[in-house]
Amino acid sequence: MPPSDDRDEERRKTQRHKAFKGANVIFNNRNSVVTGVVKDLSEAGAKFVVSAPVELPAAVHLRFPNGDERKAEIIWQHGKTQFGLRFVDPKDN
Repeated sequence: MPPSDDRDEERRKTQRHKAFKGANVIFNNRNSVVTGVVKDLSEAGAKFVVSAPVELPAAVHLRFPNGDERKAEIIWQHGKTQFGLRFVDPKDN
């Protein structure tokens, strides 16, 4: 039987929800933009996935098409196409 994902659930402080939202990661003093998809979203963070490998810095901004933007830090990555983002700003900013 494969190991349980209970460890991941225990580390999360907020419930995540499946999502499929286009978004951009902005960095390099707002001079660089990477387009991808948010697959999971919670009040505390998001899973951001890109189609081609990319190098991202530790600190980024995540912007949604409606203009909402969140300052975030990368807390994990799988290869160079999947990134776990933790929001570091209050939700209303």
